[in-house]
Amino acid sequence: MSYSDFSLSKVKRDFNLTTVENGRFLPETQSIEPSIYLKEALSEGLPLFFSYWFRKSSFRVNY
Repeated sequence: MSYSDFSLSKVKRDFNLTTVENGRFLPETQSIEPSIYLKEALSEGLPLFFSYWFRKSSFRVNY
C-alpha cells in the first residue's frame, strides 16, 4: 500500500479496529521529589546542552 492510499478510516475498517478519543492515554501518577543526583546532573548538564544547541542552531540560520 502506498502512502497516498493510506487512511485511518481504511485501516480501521480493514482490521476491524476502533479508536478511543478524549480519554486519558496514561494513568494518573503522583509527583515525586527528584533525587539530589538528578537535580545536580540537570543543573550541570542543561546549561551545557543549551549552549551547544544555540551554537549549532546559529549556524543553520540563513541570513
